[in-house]
Amino acid sequence: MTIAYIYKWVHLPTSKWYIGVRTKNGCHPDDGYVCSSKIVKPLIESSPTEWQREILYTGTPDEMLKLESCILTNLDAKNNLNSYNLQNGDGNFTTTGITMPEAWVEKIRKGNSGKIRSEQARENYRRANQKKAQDLDYLKKLRKPKLDDHKSKISASLKGVNKTDEHKRAMSAAKKGKKTGPCSDARREAIKKALKGKHTLPVVTCPHCGFNGRSNMKRWHFDNCKERKK
Repeated sequence: MTIAYIYKWVHLPTSKWYIGVRTKNGCHPDDGYVCSSKIVKPLIESSPTEWQREILYTGTPDEMLKLESCILTNLDAKNNLNSYNLQNGDGNFTTTGITMPEAWVEKIRKGNSGKIRSEQARENYRRANQKKAQDLDYLKKLRKPKLDDHKSKISASLKGVNKTDEHKRAMSAAKKGKKTGPCSDARREAIKKALKGKHTLPVVTCPHCGFNGRSNMKRWHFDNCKERKK
């Protein structure tokens, strides 16, 4: 039997609180669940005597989810300086006003240091990231268009910057043996086979280095070739 519930954790020394909901199939108020917060959970586990748990409401999962959202919204939990909640049940997170004591940051760091993820966990992370990489809405959020003022500042900061020979050698050494782009060897081979015989551009030869190619030759060869004698 599932008894969903809304719980509240209070940090006794500071009176700061965190409110959450538990709706998992088969859950109940005495199931030993702590919380889902990546900030609060390590703090509770590292100093359990400093925290007090209270069950606020019980009911069906749908009822508790709606009620939790109402409670957090009415308290404006994500902007409340006494709250550890980063959202008001609407999925919009914020860290405004939340400053964790250095001692707590150190406890979280120690709690996470040395953890070794299993192969299954790593595979799950890899699959999740692959799925995100195919989500256009997610990619749009990452690739927000820059403002003209921002573009100008970036351009100005890069103008006249020349990499030293040592820097260039270091970059070259770091990239040696690495494939660029998202294509695997099998994918590259498949693309080659698919395009075989479909090229419309003639093969041209750079007069300076003798390299043969079809597209983009003028960018790196001919007048722009490194072997061209000036």
